[in-house]
Amino acid sequence: MKLDDAENFIDRPPLELVIRKFRTAKLTAYIAAMLFTLLFVVIWPGSMLSIDILDITGFNAWTTLSRMWAFVACAFITIVPMYQEIKAIVKQFKQNKADAKQKRESQNSENSHSMSDDEESLEMTINNTMSTPVSGANNSNNIGAKHGHLFHQLRHTVERMLNNISQA
Repeated sequence: MKLDDAENFIDRPPLELVIRKFRTAKLTAYIAAMLFTLLFVVIWPGSMLSIDILDITGFNAWTTLSRMWAFVACAFITIVPMYQEIKAIVKQFKQNKADAKQKRESQNSENSHSMSDDEESLEMTINNTMSTPVSGANNSNNIGAKHGHLFHQLRHTVERMLNNISQA
């Protein structure tokens, strides 16, 4: 949808845009549901009408075909989402690495002294802790800042793990 990172729930896209963008996925889901219903409710059981009683060889062939179908479906359901997530993580990792390099270069040109990510995280934690109000008046902004900090820490940890894996 090519939206900027939204920090608030108010920044959600309008419903019309979401419906328009996911129209193809919706049509694909409807068509696949109809085709699979036709296959499993009509064609597959209908193929059994051509044979009166299965002998042991026919029964073994039928159950082997069923097991193969279940195995392929299980592998697809397991492997494809995992592959897509790994691909997205690697893409984001490369983007984060390029952004970090660009940020370091700009900081080096501006200042000769820069803090490491761990020092920045520690400073953010201290600032967020110190700025937390006793009353709940401005609690929603602090919760957003804390979630942002936690997300930053999680992303930083994953980046370090990926760096270690890529260096090994």
